[in-house]
Amino acid sequence: YLPQASANVAFYKMLYVPHNIDFLAAAAQMEGRSAASLLATRGLASHLGPEMLRQMPGFDFLLNRALWTLLHFGRTTEVLAEPLPPEEFAYASAMAHVGRGLALVRLGRLGEASTELEAAEKSMAGVREGAMQGLNPAQPLGSIGLDLLAGELLIAQGGDGVETGLTRLRAAVAAEDGSVYDEPADWYFPTRHLLGSAQLRLGRSVDAEKTFQEDLERNRENGWALAGLVRALTIQGKTSEAEPVRVRLGVAWARADLGLERVIAGPP
Repeated sequence: YLPQASANVAFYKMLYVPHNIDFLAAAAQMEGRSAASLLATRGLASHLGPEMLRQMPGFDFLLNRALWTLLHFGRTTEVLAEPLPPEEFAYASAMAHVGRGLALVRLGRLGEASTELEAAEKSMAGVREGAMQGLNPAQPLGSIGLDLLAGELLIAQGGDGVETGLTRLRAAVAAEDGSVYDEPADWYFPTRHLLGSAQLRLGRSVDAEKTFQEDLERNRENGWALAGLVRALTIQGKTSEAEPVRVRLGVAWARADLGLERVIAGPP
């Protein structure tokens, strides 16, 4: 249809087509369908040329959908192979550096992750005051990413920084909770998935259980939180409570193409 469409549908081409593809990517991602989600994000990118983004500022956050989808699916080395957005799009550049930094933390390359955090902070400083991303002000939305990376980095470094790191992750959760509703969400995936994962790695399964329960209240029956909840309950020896959650997980991820070992939270 699009090659034959008249010039009168330019707004449809520029806004609604990528929006609809973004819906597909987000829905498939929450179903654990990595192939479908990544295919959609690649298709989305083909509709996000620099000229279109210059004409419609505030949508360059979409340039990082593929990178953050790879991160969500635990494909960290592939995250690092993703090209960076053009530097003129400061918000997208900042969040690309955040995603790369989180991947580097997962790979144990903390020095490089710290460099990515500095680059992200520098790029965010270039986002003009009052700028929007989707339906949200860019600065508070971007703070989610900065807090996630700073928090993960502090936790990975260990020692006295662990508690401060958790505080930064909780700040990211609070900022996401306070963001303006959009669908798909203007933030890339629920921050509680990372907070709960960190709590599990630190042996705080009770806290992780609460985090994943809270996420399920906001993002009902999503497999990511259900997988994390199963693990948190199992670690605590709550096998009778974990089993019905495991059944719900089977329903939620009936069409998933990833094993549970690929979930950031770890295997159940």
